[in-house]
Amino acid sequence: MGSPSKRFTNFEDKQQVFEWKKLVSLVARRYIGRYGLSHVSKWNFETWNEPDHRDFDNVSMTMQGFLNYYDACSEGLRAASPALRLGGPADSFRPWPRSPLCWGLLGHCHNGTNFFTGELGVRLDYISLHKKGAGSSISILEQEKATVLQIQRLFPKFADTPIYNDEADPLVGWSLPQPWRADVTYAAMVVKVIAQHQNLLVANSSSAVRYALLSNDNAFLSYQPHYFTQRTLTARFQVNNTRPAHVQLLRKPVLTAMALLALLDSEQLWAEVSQAGTVLDSNHTVGVLASAHSPAGPLDAWRATVLVYASDDTRDHANRSVALTLRLHGVPPGPGLVYVTLYLDNRLCSPHGEWQRLGRPVFPSAEEFRRMRAAEVRGRVGDGAGRLSRSQGPEYQSLSPGPGGRGATPLPCQWPPDNKPRAPAALAPAGARVCTPREAARPGDLAPCSALDQWAGAFGLVG
Repeated sequence: MGSPSKRFTNFEDKQQVFEWKKLVSLVARRYIGRYGLSHVSKWNFETWNEPDHRDFDNVSMTMQGFLNYYDACSEGLRAASPALRLGGPADSFRPWPRSPLCWGLLGHCHNGTNFFTGELGVRLDYISLHKKGAGSSISILEQEKATVLQIQRLFPKFADTPIYNDEADPLVGWSLPQPWRADVTYAAMVVKVIAQHQNLLVANSSSAVRYALLSNDNAFLSYQPHYFTQRTLTARFQVNNTRPAHVQLLRKPVLTAMALLALLDSEQLWAEVSQAGTVLDSNHTVGVLASAHSPAGPLDAWRATVLVYASDDTRDHANRSVALTLRLHGVPPGPGLVYVTLYLDNRLCSPHGEWQRLGRPVFPSAEEFRRMRAAEVRGRVGDGAGRLSRSQGPEYQSLSPGPGGRGATPLPCQWPPDNKPRAPAALAPAGARVCTPREAARPGDLAPCSALDQWAGAFGLVG
């Protein structure tokens, strides 16, 4: 950030404010011309990142200057198209009097004077904040709720404004090495945080928070010697003993978890996990997030994605078997369902573990990279009646929806063939098709599920 050209140094300077508005408008028009308004209007334009951290480099940013800067962003985008969306302030929103620029911007947008139009109030299409977990998943949600309630009390006009937490990371400090960031523990916690927000805020009709977006700040490249243990999606190896030197990236389990999350459809499917007859709440170590897709035409089919996770936040535990019951409501009647099970664990799906077994090489060889890549995702199936035997890949079985197609029959939680629990586990009626007798001669036939194979291959989830 900052002003590399040194053209913009002080947003209390009226000329610079007008020039900034013009620059914003030109940039927006360029993107509209390249990608089209229908696409760019879906983007979230956001203000200067974390302004209360005062990382303005060579720009002098007073309170009034920051408000002028915001008005220039708003009017510059509006000049390009009123359909473009702007929000902020993308910061931590600590209680007043801390985070003065955050609270000052909300006050300005609520009933302040627009620098350009003189009108009272400035548009604020969404409120973005950064709340991280300090190692606790539920802490993120609790902080968000407390902050939003304070915003709604102070600025009632924003009671229905969408809320974004676009840095909802489990822990502050991207470069701080943490062992759990290297393996499936991190992946499971990311899934758990998303499931908590979906179940407790988004799908909760009694929630006073209009929660619209959650994302993580993980677009970093790790550096030696912390290849796997920083807040990144990949492990970066700078291989300097070759000519020319080159870089290799390995996919961490958290990136694979993102691929599993991408399977979720737009309609949430009611699901619950219970143990010994007790339904587990959203802060339990085991949880579920399920979605469904309804057929859009005669060539389409119903499908569901059921994502089951086991996460005790940043704490790791040895594998142990636990008897669980998974219940789904809304499963339609049909001649039979076919499903595929994909899973992640720290024994079979850990490039970091393989790297450790290889002696932690600084410059891995081509063969060592091959072995670590083979551990990025590994699914297995066992032989048995009604199952498709594969040396590596997902497991296909038939699944009965129960009497009346309402999921009345409890479905046991399906673990991989060695009966070890996984964290997180993706039980994917995911992308699995409802197979008619004409399509499948017997449960487990591969042909009706070829689309699943194509999907899994595209994400690199099977070999």
